[in-house]
Amino acid sequence: MMKQQDENSNIYLPNSNKIALGFNPLYGSPVCYTGACQMEGFGHPVFKLQYESSASGSCTNKLIPNFVALDCLPSAVTSASTEVISTLKQLSESISNKIEVSVGASYNAFSFSYTNSKETSYMVDNIVKNNLTIMYTSAQVSQVKLSMFEPLMELSDTFRFVIDNLPCCDDTDDDWVTEKYVRDYVLNYYGYTFLSTLLLGGIAQQNIFMNRESYRHIESRNISTKNAAKVQFYVSLGVSVENSQSNTQQEEFMKEVQHSYGTKLGGDPSISDINEWIKTVPLNPIIIKFGIREIFDLLTKRRLPNDLQIHNKSKLIEKIYSTAVVLL
Repeated sequence: MMKQQDENSNIYLPNSNKIALGFNPLYGSPVCYTGACQMEGFGHPVFKLQYESSASGSCTNKLIPNFVALDCLPSAVTSASTEVISTLKQLSESISNKIEVSVGASYNAFSFSYTNSKETSYMVDNIVKNNLTIMYTSAQVSQVKLSMFEPLMELSDTFRFVIDNLPCCDDTDDDWVTEKYVRDYVLNYYGYTFLSTLLLGGIAQQNIFMNRESYRHIESRNISTKNAAKVQFYVSLGVSVENSQSNTQQEEFMKEVQHSYGTKLGGDPSISDINEWIKTVPLNPIIIKFGIREIFDLLTKRRLPNDLQIHNKSKLIEKIYSTAVVLL
């Protein structure tokens, strides 16, 4: 039985089942700064996924969900880029660059909460409490992009059940019971968005931490911290690279580093050689970027024609979500 299950799992595109999952940006983050993310923020499936065919003429013969388009991308490491993060604004920009948002203003105002998102709180603590500047260097291997065509996809049985049984819009309904239901079964199970696009591949990354005063001192010496961090990133991967700065400047930079660590996400992270690691990414691709849409947009008469209160339910869920955010 186990052998049959393993054989069946090999016919599906790995991690393609993550598309159409619920996602709560208050708890998750599109960037895994710590290198130890465990799908925080991801919820239950909002849509049914049916696997019947592969994408004809594409780079893979693996099965993908129906009504999901697949675009093949070059399997080569992009040039490494370094972000200097020493303010909350820079952190916000770093996070925002890794996600495509087609939702309302409420998302931008309250996403990636310090209280609930481990990745956000980790970075904020280092910036604010520890007075550190972080140089985050990354290079990614892109494999495929998946995009769902939501109008032809069916809501999952569990999501439909939760919406159908939502107590709403009756004089006999208890406000507290309704609010608890929405918090427990809508927001906690699904979040308030769902994943509509996925970019699968792998990421090699490194964080370098430096005291803010030391960082300013290095910059005042006309040493490019971005270049120095990038050189150190390549060195950690065993890649030879030409350094536009002198060895003395690189050594001066490294003397001011408090600590650093590197991680690989996707593929086989135990492989140190970057070129050999790239070969393993198609076997274990991870989500390196994604796009989200609001769940509220799905609660329509077209999708739930027998629910006379579906419009009111949508507004109620949005209101309770907004209230919950304010209280965080």
